[in-house]
Amino acid sequence: MTQMKTNLKRIFAAFLTVLVVMGMVGPASAATVEELEALVAQLQAQLQALLGAQQQSQPALLLTKDLRYGMTDSEVSILQQGLARDPQVYPEGLVTGYFGTLTRAAVVRFQEKYASEVLTPLGLTSGTGFAGAATRAKFNALYGTPVVVSPTPSGSAVPTATPTPEEEPRDNKNNDEKKDTTEDDESGYNFPEGYTVSKESCNTENALSSLSVMDCVEVYKIQPANYTALEKKYLLNASLAVFSKPNNVVIPGQVTETRYDSQLKKWVFEDGNGELKVLPERIENSNIIVETSQEGSQRGWDYIIISKPNVSSLLILSIPKYHRIVCDYIENTTEKMECERFLASLGLNPGDEGWLPGSIYQTAYSSLRSNASTIW
Repeated sequence: MTQMKTNLKRIFAAFLTVLVVMGMVGPASAATVEELEALVAQLQAQLQALLGAQQQSQPALLLTKDLRYGMTDSEVSILQQGLARDPQVYPEGLVTGYFGTLTRAAVVRFQEKYASEVLTPLGLTSGTGFAGAATRAKFNALYGTPVVVSPTPSGSAVPTATPTPEEEPRDNKNNDEKKDTTEDDESGYNFPEGYTVSKESCNTENALSSLSVMDCVEVYKIQPANYTALEKKYLLNASLAVFSKPNNVVIPGQVTETRYDSQLKKWVFEDGNGELKVLPERIENSNIIVETSQEGSQRGWDYIIISKPNVSSLLILSIPKYHRIVCDYIENTTEKMECERFLASLGLNPGDEGWLPGSIYQTAYSSLRSNASTIW
């Protein structure tokens, strides 16, 4: 590279000298001018040859399957190589083959940069970090054809580096994850049909149904697709919360709680007297499933904890169990009357004190509950 720069400098200097001499030569010196013009042409050819030698071809990059957080796969390396071509999208530029937090953040930036093509058609307003069908289509459109580009300046080449702690591959024996069959879903999870799913911030009020937001990665709000506007307003929704690790997750009740015991490496339920009970777990669709419930004075929830062997991240699916709607707490007269009419439409009378029949939520979320083990 140093020798090439030296040659370029010499050719450029000679080129300038020829131009100066040509300016000084008069019309009578036709032979000399012709010689100089020939020399200029020769110098131009050498210059083009050196510039061409500096150019390099970037290979075509194609993604053929869905990629998500926690995976280790050769196509993750392809994804990282493509994202690294845009420093604003993936400034770290690490190519490790592991889909970690840096890669997920880069995918989010990529999705939001091309939101009109990737997110908007799916009704999404923010990136999900999951490389699904729409994201892959845009990636392949951008990087699926070889291109000739000028080389990256010295010192700023895309590195193939030893993984940083954030990108550390885990001992994951289940990397060959099942392909997402929901073509229009960029969340990366297989939600059953009949529900509308929207992404929310971990800090959204009630998004986690009182779960701790520590180590929360993302949250999805889940409601039956056939809910009316009033049902969406007054009835509780289910949620799927994604956590990077279980250690700090606590599922609180009014006097009880469920938490992960890092010493036992099990989920435990603590009752109001401080007694601990290890919760049973079962294997379904290669997932570890643990179920628990927490109850309060106004509402109760069933929780389904979903994890994979040798993977630190986990999902917690919260499904409403019972609920009390107290219209008397509403100060606005119009909204209070609306609330009362809604309860009446459900067959409740004032003597029920706003307690919804449990069958409402059992029916609304029965499919979600029975398909919980296939979500991830």
